Amino acid sequence: MSDPQSIRQHIGKKDSSLSPTPAQNPFQTRGFGKGIQARSAQLPTTNLLQTRGFGSPPQPSLQQQEPADIQTQRERAEQFGYNAADIPTFASGGTQLPPTNPALAVAEQIRNRYNAAQLAESGQNETVQRRKDGQQTKMSPDQIKHANRIRKARGLELLSIPQPANQNPPAVADQTASTVESQNAHNLKIPQILKELKSWNAVKECYLTTPDIMKKFAEYRKWYVDTKINELRKKYPTLIAKSVGSTDLSSDYDITVSTPETGEDVEAVNDFNNIVKSEFGVQPGTLFDTNLYAKDFLKVEGNIKADNQQQLAADKDLLQPENGLKEFSNLDQDVAALVKQRRFMNQTEWDKYTQTVVQNISDPEQAKAILKQYEEADGIYQIAAYELLSEVKQGLSSKRQSELKKQARKELGVEEQKVLKNIKDNNLRDEIEAQLLGEQELHLISHQQGDVVLEKSNQIYVQRMRQVRVLQTLINQPEDASDSEINSMKTEVKKLLGEACFFASEAYHSEGAVKHVVAGLQGPNSAQALAQLTPEHILQSYNEQLGDFLKDIVHYTPQEQKPNGSAGITFYRSSKYLYRLFDAVLEIKKRPQFQDLYLDIEAKSGQLSNLASAVKSELLAIRKGEKKFDSEEQRNQAAIEFVKSQFQVDSGENLKKTILKMSIDFNQKVRNKLSFTTDEETRKEYFKNVKITDSSRR
Repeated sequence: MSDPQSIRQHIGKKDSSLSPTPAQNPFQTRGFGKGIQARSAQLPTTNLLQTRGFGSPPQPSLQQQEPADIQTQRERAEQFGYNAADIPTFASGGTQLPPTNPALAVAEQIRNRYNAAQLAESGQNETVQRRKDGQQTKMSPDQIKHANRIRKARGLELLSIPQPANQNPPAVADQTASTVESQNAHNLKIPQILKELKSWNAVKECYLTTPDIMKKFAEYRKWYVDTKINELRKKYPTLIAKSVGSTDLSSDYDITVSTPETGEDVEAVNDFNNIVKSEFGVQPGTLFDTNLYAKDFLKVEGNIKADNQQQLAADKDLLQPENGLKEFSNLDQDVAALVKQRRFMNQTEWDKYTQTVVQNISDPEQAKAILKQYEEADGIYQIAAYELLSEVKQGLSSKRQSELKKQARKELGVEEQKVLKNIKDNNLRDEIEAQLLGEQELHLISHQQGDVVLEKSNQIYVQRMRQVRVLQTLINQPEDASDSEINSMKTEVKKLLGEACFFASEAYHSEGAVKHVVAGLQGPNSAQALAQLTPEHILQSYNEQLGDFLKDIVHYTPQEQKPNGSAGITFYRSSKYLYRLFDAVLEIKKRPQFQDLYLDIEAKSGQLSNLASAVKSELLAIRKGEKKFDSEEQRNQAAIEFVKSQFQVDSGENLKKTILKMSIDFNQKVRNKLSFTTDEETRKEYFKNVKITDSSRR
C-alpha cells in the first residue's frame, strides 16, 4: 500500500468559507478541480447548467485456432478440473447480429466460420441438425466439394464422395464411441469463443435462447472467476470473497472481496482486472459481466471457498460516525444516491426534475437545503464525468476526438439547443456548449468503446479506494488523534466510498441501497436487515433504483426504433430495478411516520402492494426466464401487454415519464417529513477536523 502520509494529501477538504463568492449569474459556470471536493458548507444556488471542461482502439484480429485433441482435453480436465470442451457449435440459421456492434459483428463472423468448419469436418455420412426446420439432411456432393475447399485450406484430410449406404452398419457400441470422439474433437472451446467475442453481451446474443449451452458458459465463468480468486489468495492470504445476486442465466456474476484490516482487497481487485485483461484482452466486466468490488459498507461473509483451509479474521461492518455527524453523513449518502440519477439524465431533464421536486417542499429552509443536495449531486457528477472523459480521451487520436465532438453536437437535444441559442454572451455560450457536448461525448464513447471506458473507470475506482483504505488505516491506528477527529474521519470515509463507487461498474453508491438490496432483498437474514432500515436508507435506495432503471431505459429504448425492435425488451430488461423501486416504497410505508403514504400513481394503477407483486410475478419473471415462450416475439408481446394493462403506456419513453412522475411525488412526500439541514456546530467540527487531520500528515 502507498505511504499514508503522501496519499493523505489528496483527501483533505476545505470549508466553504475558503471558497470565493460566486458571481450572481443565471448561467453561473463551475470550474473543475483536480478531484472531487468535499461538501461545501454554504453551497451557492446557481443554475444547474454550470460548465465543466470536457474536452478506438481497433478490434483484435481474429485468429484461427485448432481445437485441442482428446488427450490434451483430458490433461486439462485433470489439471484444472474443467476442459471447456463440451460446448456445441453455433446453431445455423440463428438470429443475424447487428453489424454496428463490433462484438456482435465478431460473433456473426464466428457463427458463419464455425458452422462452415463444422460442416466441413463432419463424417461423410453424418447428418447435421438444422434448428430452422428440425429436419436432418446429408451432405450433397456439391456441399462436400465446398467442404473440401475449407478442409484443404485448413490442412485437413479431404472427404470422398459418399457411396451407397452400407447394409451392415457397425455395432451400436462402435457408433456411439465414434460419435463421442467426433463430438469431443470438433466441439468449440469456451475460452476460444470468449477470446474472439470478447463480450458477455455477444455470448448472450448467441446462446441465451439455448439454455443448455448458455448454462455451460455460466459454469465456465464461475469456474474461471473462482479459480482466479483462489490464486489471488496465495498473494493475499486473508482474502474473503462473496458472490451475490441472482443465478439465472442472464444475470451477472459480481464478487465483493475483503481482507480484514489490511486494505489489500483493493489490490486484489486491481490484480484480478489485470489478469483477465492479459488473458482475454478486455476487462472482466466486458468479458464475463463480472465485476470485483472492494468491501464498502457491509462486512463480507465469504461463500467462495478456498482450495486450502484459510485462517481468516472475522470481517466487520463499516465503522459509523456518531452523534451529530451521523445525520451529517446521511446527507452525503443522499447526495451519492442522487448522483446515480444524474448520471442517466441529461442536463435539461435534471434541471426540470430538480425544480419540480423542490417546488412542493413546504418548509422554505428545508427546500433550500434539499436544493443544495441536488446541486451537489450535479456538481459531483460533472467533476467525475470530466475526470473519466479526460482519462479516456488521452488514448484517442486528435482525429478521433474531433469526430467524437461532431457526433456529440448532432446528439444535442432540442431543449439544449434552445438554451444555447438564448445565451447572448458568446464566451458563456461556448462554455455551456462545451459542458453539454462533453456529457454527450462520454455517453457516445461509452456506447462505442465501452471496454475502453470501463478500463479507465476501474483504474480510477482503485485509486479512490486506495485513498479510502489509507483513511481507514488512520482511524484504526489513530496515534494522537482525538475522538472528535476520528469521528470526522469516519464521516469522510463514507463520503469517499460513495464517490469511489461512481467509477465502479454497476455498483451502488449509497449505504441505503446496499443495505436494502444486498443485505435485505438478497441477504440470508432478510427480514432482520429490512427491519433495521431507516427512512433515510430507504429514500437513498429508492433514488438509486430509479437511477438504475433510467440506465436500462437509456440503453434499451433506442433499440425500439430499429427493425424488429420492440418495447417489450425495454420493459422486461428494466423490471429488476422497477420492482426494487416499488419494494422501497412498500418498505418505507412500514415506518410509523409514513404509514399513510399514498402516491398518485395508485389512482391509476391500483395499490402499490398489488402493483409490486404483479411486476415481480410477471415482468421480472419474464426477465429471469421463469416464464417460457416459443419465441422472442411472444416474450416481448407478453411484456408489452403487461405494461399496457398496469401503466397504460406502450413505449419505454412513456414508461420513463410515468416512473419519473411517481418519483417526484415520492421524493416530495418523503422529504417533507425528513430533515436535510445541518447543525452549525456539527458542520464546524467536521470541517475543522478534516483540515487538522490533513495538515498533520503533510
